[in-house]
Amino acid sequence: IEVCSRQAPAIAQSLSDKSGWNVKRVSLKARNNTTAVADEWETEVLRQFDQRQQQGEDTANITYSETVGGQYRFMKAQAVEPICLAVMDRQ
Repeated sequence: IEVCSRQAPAIAQSLSDKSGWNVKRVSLKARNNTTAVADEWETEVLRQFDQRQQQGEDTANITYSETVGGQYRFMKAQAVEPICLAVMDRQ
């Protein structure tokens, strides 16, 4: 829980600073409404990820990328542990 809520945003920021890429975590049920809200493109990709997972695709293999408006965009699914979902439901 500590890693998800406190360390992960700092890790993402560090990766962004070092790489020059915009690295962030988003979800359809944002845990942090200031930094984790998916934009329209991300929301559509997340919905596709949900469908792919429901069809039996392994979360570890779910990715998507495309160039949008001259920007390369990439997303990779991240598995969520049951304890994370329980905490999310209480917030």
